[in-house]
Amino acid sequence: DTVNTTDNTPTAFNSIEIPTDKTVYITYSVNAKRTGGTAGAAGDSYRISAAYGTYKNVAGTITQIGTTEFDFGTITPTGIPSDTFAFVISGTNIIPTITGIVDTNITWNATVKREFL
Repeated sequence: DTVNTTDNTPTAFNSIEIPTDKTVYITYSVNAKRTGGTAGAAGDSYRISAAYGTYKNVAGTITQIGTTEFDFGTITPTGIPSDTFAFVISGTNIIPTITGIVDTNITWNATVKREFL
């Protein structure tokens, strides 16, 4: 899954369906590279090694179990805040959302792993 940002507007990746009467543990890994803009330096890179969240769907209502946990990589340029990534509940889906940086073009690449509990 790939998205591009050019400012600090939250941008959605593809949604993750949580089937009815299931609990799903999500592991979401994100890598990013600055591709242009006036802020930052050429080649800046960023990695969220993984974001972890557990969600259940009971009769069509999604709730999170616990909180989202993060494992940040060591490649973090100045200017990318730690609250860059979030899981957003929308209907019976989880929408991974990334927030870029003003005046910075970033290409974000992500992989998702779902485990049914």
